[in-house]
Amino acid sequence: MMLAVTALAFLGGALAIDDEFPGYIHYTYANVLDTGNSPLVLTMEAFQTQCDTNSSCFLMSYPSDYPAADGWLSPVSQDFSMDTYYKNSSCGDQCASSVPTFVTGGLYARDVMYMKCNGCKMSHGSTDEYLNKYSMPPSQCAVTCNDDKRCVAMSITNDRQTCYTYAYVTRSYDAYLKVLPTRK
Repeated sequence: MMLAVTALAFLGGALAIDDEFPGYIHYTYANVLDTGNSPLVLTMEAFQTQCDTNSSCFLMSYPSDYPAADGWLSPVSQDFSMDTYYKNSSCGDQCASSVPTFVTGGLYARDVMYMKCNGCKMSHGSTDEYLNKYSMPPSQCAVTCNDDKRCVAMSITNDRQTCYTYAYVTRSYDAYLKVLPTRK
């Protein structure tokens, strides 16, 4: 069993996309799928702490009147066939503000950073909810996404042949994407 896990980890490392694109936050082996967790109602501080201290939490969303309404914590939607890159300079033209703000984690995790987009959802109900699908190299996909004001994320298959671009979905709540440290 240990040999199989080691082999899978080695193979996975060989398939991951090493490309880094300026202005993007890179999530290895991830897609934009909403993992559909149950909503939570906690104090704002407890809600934030739940995401700050949970390494699998990468996204939190809640309405401006939270905790009067539900909030959501989402783990990364793992997909070993692709990597996903989120623009760190734009929320697209579907959100209440097209420019993100960056906020630190809560009291117990000041080293955690989130990119906040007001009035939108950063995940999708289906990976088929993309803006466009292209057959092009990753660097050209980044240029294409940069040239489209709606595009806020792109997923690139690990064979480096297919690119999907995404827009955020307009919602009445705010979304926070956990910013991962830059890969070396």
